[in-house]
Amino acid sequence: MKVKIVLIFLILALVLSACSYQVVEDRKTRTIHGFLPVALAEADTGPPEGERTLRKDIFNWFKTLFDTLKNVETEEKLPIEDEKAIEEIVPAPTPLANGARGDDVRSVQKRLREWGFFTGSADGIFGSMTERAVKELQTYLHKLGELQQEKELPELRKRISVVKSQEKTASDTQDSTQTYIPDGVIEGRLKEILLGEGQFALFREEMARGARGDEVRRLQTRLYVLEYLSGGIDGQFGVNTANALKYFQKRNGLKQTGIADHETQMLLFSEYAVKSDKPEFPYFIEVSVAKQRVYAYAWENGSYSKLVRTMKCSTGLPETPTPVGTFSMAGQAGKWYYFSKYDCWAQYAYRIYGPYLFHSVIYSEKDTSTLRQSSVNNLGSAASHGCIRLSVEDAKWLYENCAAGTKVKIY
Repeated sequence: MKVKIVLIFLILALVLSACSYQVVEDRKTRTIHGFLPVALAEADTGPPEGERTLRKDIFNWFKTLFDTLKNVETEEKLPIEDEKAIEEIVPAPTPLANGARGDDVRSVQKRLREWGFFTGSADGIFGSMTERAVKELQTYLHKLGELQQEKELPELRKRISVVKSQEKTASDTQDSTQTYIPDGVIEGRLKEILLGEGQFALFREEMARGARGDEVRRLQTRLYVLEYLSGGIDGQFGVNTANALKYFQKRNGLKQTGIADHETQMLLFSEYAVKSDKPEFPYFIEVSVAKQRVYAYAWENGSYSKLVRTMKCSTGLPETPTPVGTFSMAGQAGKWYYFSKYDCWAQYAYRIYGPYLFHSVIYSEKDTSTLRQSSVNNLGSAASHGCIRLSVEDAKWLYENCAAGTKVKIY
């Protein structure tokens, strides 16, 4: 501040001294007021060299003083404005959106899985599945009136919104208070809910068979993630949902009522929920020699009890019977398989054990046009040399869906 005052006095002194001075050139006198040239004592074609040099010196001197004064002012202001300046350069919290990665994304995905909105894995990568789950949560919370108005979006997103609104036709335009469109971006209140503690109510209402709606869908999604429910996420509380819930209650030490009460939901929608004991292999195969049928069962509620496929077959003839018993199958043997002993081919050969296979109907050559129609006609009756023949479609299904180690019971 002292330097500033001194400089001001210097400037004033210079201004006063520069207001009027004389230049002597060849006995001619000319007076200059400030920086503005006036008429010379004698007319000439322009200011002489001495006057131009003096003006330049005065200008440069003033410029130096003003620059110095400016620097002094800046240095004096910085300490005063320091705290405000720091606040201004601190960036706002970054929203989480499609393309984001990291621990926060992983935490969000875990919450979405626990709360019944997300069936994907918590891999820390914000992709399209995560975005859909976030949008579903946004819509859910908006319906409940629990998603407060977010802060203004960044300028770029606002411009995009304006462009999109301009592209709408008059028939599509609706009052924004009546239409809510989730954007799949996690920021503001939504970020607090997903990353905070106790911000989301796990229990909303008790549910039982016959119930419908968003809460049922959320219940089904969570049961699916924990592998108690194999599918059918439709928002309708039916027998499959009830059975899946009963098995969840059994595995988690709760009373098996099939009703989604407060105690059940508080555990189901938490990180402490025990996953189903679903086995490594999704299917168990049974073969009825008497009925000439193959049955594929999926695991459900603690056992292979859900019949998912019934297939007509041909087992071995009486002189070349198919062995009975329970076997852990060896797996794929080839999309095309040649039986050298009988000089014929089959598709989708899957080894049971030893020489015994599941395979398609018979071909004369490794060519689909050489199908032996008699092997198709014989499906449903014993006709093989010990293998189990199936239609091409059924043989392909078993070949592609049953991993090596899948068990088969032949009886």
